[in-house]
Amino acid sequence: MKIKKVIIPTLALSALVAGAIGVKSVGAFGPSENHDTLVQKLAERFNLNQNDVEAVFEEMRTERQAERKAEFTAMLDEAVSNGKLTQEQRDAFLLKVDKKRLRMEEIRKIEDADERKKQMKALGDEMHEWAEANGIDLKELDLGKQKMQNRKDGGKRKHS
Repeated sequence: MKIKKVIIPTLALSALVAGAIGVKSVGAFGPSENHDTLVQKLAERFNLNQNDVEAVFEEMRTERQAERKAEFTAMLDEAVSNGKLTQEQRDAFLLKVDKKRLRMEEIRKIEDADERKKQMKALGDEMHEWAEANGIDLKELDLGKQKMQNRKDGGKRKHS
């Protein structure tokens, strides 16, 4: 009987966390305040340690980042194979994208939605300017389209 009392809340928490991660990935959450509130509510509802719940979120975020980086690296490798990029451009692009990701994490912490949007646009503009200055034609690479075609699920995101 004790097993059921532990398993059922754990399964429910897993489903909620997976759903929340999916929702967060499509941008439904703004600044970290919403994330913190969700972690707190899950911990309270299921009588869990808040640090343990946060650790699950962090683990999922880290796994998703690693998956996205591997997909992106594979797309750039393919672009090198197809002659759309040189190896040097690929390497520089990966470094630039890592720096962009770090900056995006900082921007997401901005409370004011208009300022956050302005900063994200500026970051995107900066990325396009950098690519052009380095001889990288982002339209020719069409990374978004390739990503959707390369997905194992046929381009459909799973929000389980």
